[in-house]
Amino acid sequence: MDRVALRIQGEGDHVIAYRGRAFLFTDANDEEDQATAAEAVGFLGLGEKLDPEDADTWSLREAVEEHLPEALVGYKDEDDYLVLSGGSDYRHGRGSRLLRSVLRELGLDGARTPNLSGDIGEEIPAREVTGRMPESLLHGTSSVHMPGILRKGLTADETRSNYEMQDIRHADTVFLTENPVKAAYHADNACQQEGARQTGQRSPYGLARPAGFPVIVEFAVPDKAKLVPDYDIDVWSETGEGSFEQTERSRERSRERGYDARTEEEPFKLSRKFGIFGYRGRLPAAFIKSIMLRPDDTSEGGFSPESWVAVTREQLDRAIEYGEPGAWEWADTCPECGEEEEGCYCDRCEGCGEKEWGCECEEALVSAYWRAFRVVADGEDRVRKLTEPDDREQHDVARTSVRQVPALHKKLEWADGSVNLDLGGGKFDTATEWLAERGVKNLVLDRYNRSPEHNRGVLDTVSDSGPDTVTVANVLNVIREPEMRREVVETAAELVKPGGTVYFAVYEGDRSGKGRVTSKGSWQENRRLRTYLDEIRAVFPGAEIAKGHIVATA
Repeated sequence: MDRVALRIQGEGDHVIAYRGRAFLFTDANDEEDQATAAEAVGFLGLGEKLDPEDADTWSLREAVEEHLPEALVGYKDEDDYLVLSGGSDYRHGRGSRLLRSVLRELGLDGARTPNLSGDIGEEIPAREVTGRMPESLLHGTSSVHMPGILRKGLTADETRSNYEMQDIRHADTVFLTENPVKAAYHADNACQQEGARQTGQRSPYGLARPAGFPVIVEFAVPDKAKLVPDYDIDVWSETGEGSFEQTERSRERSRERGYDARTEEEPFKLSRKFGIFGYRGRLPAAFIKSIMLRPDDTSEGGFSPESWVAVTREQLDRAIEYGEPGAWEWADTCPECGEEEEGCYCDRCEGCGEKEWGCECEEALVSAYWRAFRVVADGEDRVRKLTEPDDREQHDVARTSVRQVPALHKKLEWADGSVNLDLGGGKFDTATEWLAERGVKNLVLDRYNRSPEHNRGVLDTVSDSGPDTVTVANVLNVIREPEMRREVVETAAELVKPGGTVYFAVYEGDRSGKGRVTSKGSWQENRRLRTYLDEIRAVFPGAEIAKGHIVATA
């Protein structure tokens, strides 16, 4: 992908970026800030909205947020993250090349998005801002609709809409986002709208009792060619496709209310920047990747990393059966006292273990059964995927393990005292012993050649700070399914410490590019190293080939 060239002007922590230029400002609003703001007004085309001579940091930010939604606005925080402003609904996301360029040029570690309460709702590491189309998207809905979605998938229905007040209906388009804050908003709205529908009310806002509880469903995107611009963005744009039934009518209503079309940018390009799309056709249930609930449900809940948790199908069914999103976490017995179901009150402080609420420790009190079952719902499925064999694998991966030090390990320069995670490192300890002689602690994580207990111990060891390096030696070439190869790369990215390095090497076989089953019953891709580069760059955009292997930095 071409890198967006970025011209930077000014100094400071406040950032406004647009079409290849970034303007930086301080809190001081000194002469340099005002000069930068005056030039920015001209470049941004805001001369009719703001006098360049009166422009300063704050007036310019307000004008940009109101009249130029496609611009990027934010400030650098003390953690070297860019905190995005301009509203949580429409903010630059993982598909924004401009955001990717700003993070790189300013040397920032990622972006953060405030939720409706002002707290950080989402944190996006810089490595995830690829500028590419998303592999998966989120849909917010009500639990009332989940039985149908789990049976038939996600389908459009022109007779029913979560935005009936706006007369927005679509016969063949469903709407998705990669922004969890917006997905949470849609989920809350779906509950309100369904409540209004059941009681025959026209307006659900503040009047109808919500029906069901909010649910966020993550879908893998089956066909990216079916993604279309988000409805609102299409309405904003003077160059709108006009492909939605109500677009022209909505645009006219906006003008009647005194709102001008707010952007001339192509709708689909802007949809990619913001990570919000329509999808033409049905999304089959088979493409559901995860389901999230907000156990402590409130109408102001919004999205924060702590407020939503992933649940299994069985846990969702239990929540729907009881009619409460928190029902999935009810234990049959409390692990502290053995009391059945909700009768337990073993509230303990995580700091000192005292049962009394009067504990003076700073850590919050957490009930024992809640803590135990939140861990299960939030992480157990993920741990199992990393530590136990995958049922999807149809070939004998275990038989590819060889008693030798991989050539990759011999090529690298190892730092004394470092920790390496050997992903798919096999059943032998040859490499571990070889690295130990060089002062390196090598931990093998292999779901096919090591026991679940061994693998869980490795995860416990690396979970706090992450290994300095990760090696993936001759692993990708024995995996037939692209999505399973991607999962290996994503696992490396997830586990390596921030700023750590991941090394990939493959056995190229006969280099024909034609995969086949070997005499051992395993799979061999028979591909050259360079053909894996795009797959790895989908997770590590900066990955490069060096000395016969691929190097990626987290």
